[in-house]
Amino acid sequence: MQRGSDEDENDIIVRGNSSSGILWRVEGIDVPNPNHFARPGSSGGGITLFSAQVLGRSDFSTGAFAAEYGNALSGVFDMRFRKGNMSEREYRTRLSVIGLDFATEGPIRRERSSYLVNYRYSTLGILNNLGFYLVGERVINDFQDLSFNLAFDSPDRRSQWTIFGVGGKSLEEYEPVKNPADRDPSIFNHWEQRVRNAQTGILGATWTRAMESGAWLKAVIALNGSQIDNQSDTLNLIDTRYRYEDENFTDQRLSIACHYFHPLGARTSLKSGLMAHQVFLQFFKETAPRRSTSNIQDNFRVLSVKGEGNTQTVQAYTQLSHEFSPKLTLNAGLHFLTLLLNKTASIEPRASMRYALTNRQTIGLAYGLHSRVLPLASYFYTQVDSSTGQLLFPNRNLPLLKTQHWVASYQWNLPKQLRFTAEVYFQKIGKVPVSPDPSSAYYYLNVQTGFPELAAVAKGSGENYGIDIALEKVFTSRVYFLFTGSLMSATYQTTGSRVYNSPFNSRFTSAFTLGREFIFKNGAGLQIGGRAIWTGGGRYTPLDVAASAQAGTYVGDASRTNESQLPDYFRIDSRILYRFNKKRVAGSVSLDLQNTTNRRSVTSVGYDATGNQLYFRKDSNELLPVLGFQLDF
Repeated sequence: MQRGSDEDENDIIVRGNSSSGILWRVEGIDVPNPNHFARPGSSGGGITLFSAQVLGRSDFSTGAFAAEYGNALSGVFDMRFRKGNMSEREYRTRLSVIGLDFATEGPIRRERSSYLVNYRYSTLGILNNLGFYLVGERVINDFQDLSFNLAFDSPDRRSQWTIFGVGGKSLEEYEPVKNPADRDPSIFNHWEQRVRNAQTGILGATWTRAMESGAWLKAVIALNGSQIDNQSDTLNLIDTRYRYEDENFTDQRLSIACHYFHPLGARTSLKSGLMAHQVFLQFFKETAPRRSTSNIQDNFRVLSVKGEGNTQTVQAYTQLSHEFSPKLTLNAGLHFLTLLLNKTASIEPRASMRYALTNRQTIGLAYGLHSRVLPLASYFYTQVDSSTGQLLFPNRNLPLLKTQHWVASYQWNLPKQLRFTAEVYFQKIGKVPVSPDPSSAYYYLNVQTGFPELAAVAKGSGENYGIDIALEKVFTSRVYFLFTGSLMSATYQTTGSRVYNSPFNSRFTSAFTLGREFIFKNGAGLQIGGRAIWTGGGRYTPLDVAASAQAGTYVGDASRTNESQLPDYFRIDSRILYRFNKKRVAGSVSLDLQNTTNRRSVTSVGYDATGNQLYFRKDSNELLPVLGFQLDF
């Protein structure tokens, strides 16, 4: 698993897959992208809406996941809120260089119900006004969010109601060089202004009932919605403004889900569920060439997305778990997914086996067929009939994306609380939108955001394979560490016969995290830790010099698509924290040194129009000390 190429975004690349294959689930219901600075068609953004203060046990699954998870290709984040303290009121305040975090929890009715509320506000906007840009040169960022969970237990303690919610808004603005005379015509961000607004809200309720037989039932209903507005302008030397990109994506949903677990005996259990979404949507995107305003006319504008209306998705699953012996356990199930907009559907078998070789060693095998609905804007890609002016939607009937996962795993629980795991995987991907032109290398899953903006055909395919290993020491004797490493290959094929490298085919990823705690006699403690990341660079297509010179912009050499690779990425982060405990108050003072060695890694390539050449862009952040204070009372 690795992050995307941009350090300021939290996209998760799993086993060479685009981050668009990630599913987010909250309290048993699937939700769209729950991130600040969200982008259309993406599962990531800048920072998640969920504060660690409100989260309970949450899971992350990769590849061949259980039948209860659908509409995902590469991974699942299953998030759950915790209950607040039912006996005492507690408050927590955290202040750092980049934000304010305030949480409170306590009983509504002692031992019967509780509340938990968390509010976060980013101080990045204040720092920007003072001339400090932590995210990037002339980049303004601001966000805030509110999360809560209200929990109510029944008198017999067998039922529980919760009312939960999370909402956030964010603004990101890329400013041009203020003085027009100082703008370099060869550098786009010198003479353009981009404004990105995103807001998301989720409000839901759950009811859970535990039965004497050991069965339980959970029902969920939720309203959730998101809106993303993007506007981009170019400015000439006298600051005349021209809009070259205008986007608005609104997605509002009413969602219901029901999950039922039932033991069928001492060794067998059954879990089934149903989930449905009523989606109301409105999409719009219009673009023009991204050039100087002096030579652009309105007839160059292209309407690529225009759609409004509603649709529905429905999912159902059932999965059986049976323990044949204390050593052998089998899980098998089916998942069903349909998009009623174009009446496409998928029935997906899932199966996994786990066998204990010894008391300390186990092996496992797993298989899963998975599918995913394209970003809904994909089905509203628009073309205009030149003779009638009628809007056409050539991608309306694209099928669901498909992928098959095979996984073999090994786990060894070593002495001294050490655990070693290894997974070998193979993934076959199909039904991916590509260009009908066999010479084109366009492949939808090469991007982390957006949707197909051409009349596509679902004939693309891909293969990912590799091995993941991890060595972990849980927190004992005041020490913990975790090492993870991966060797991998990720390729794809379009309507032609050629096989291409995926842009996420970095060859390897690795990370090492280490921490140590020292306890003092007065109950205080000192924590020291760090993390090192070393991964292969992303792929890019070399420049077609002649075609780029003629076009005045970057044109890739189609015969060498994704052949070149960026230099390896390396970064070290470190942290020191002093924790204190008093009779009525506890807290901590921390110093995080992000990019401790101040290494500026290459993250992408840029195009110099003046010299007609590519150059490496070191957009990674410089050394950033973040001082934080936390009080619990």
